[in-house]
Amino acid sequence: MKQFERFTPRDIRRSAKTLMGEAGLSKEIRDRIQGHAFSDVSSKHYDRFDYRTEKQAAMKKWERWLNQQIKPRKKAKVVRLRSAAS
Repeated sequence: MKQFERFTPRDIRRSAKTLMGEAGLSKEIRDRIQGHAFSDVSSKHYDRFDYRTEKQAAMKKWERWLNQQIKPRKKAKVVRLRSAAS
């Protein structure tokens, strides 16, 4: 596992962006969630839509994915083993 000399807010943004992609969110919606500027002519000059509904839906999908990552998928069955001395 990589050790960090120091940790910055950018590290959180990078990790979130990467994991959102793993969760199935498109790069476009990830960029919009993180407030990135789009430099193509249409986005820069004409598209003033806020994409609020799309961003909210993506964040709900992200929440479900995160919850699946932290919840145990299956209850483990504990089996008691006897030691060699028993």
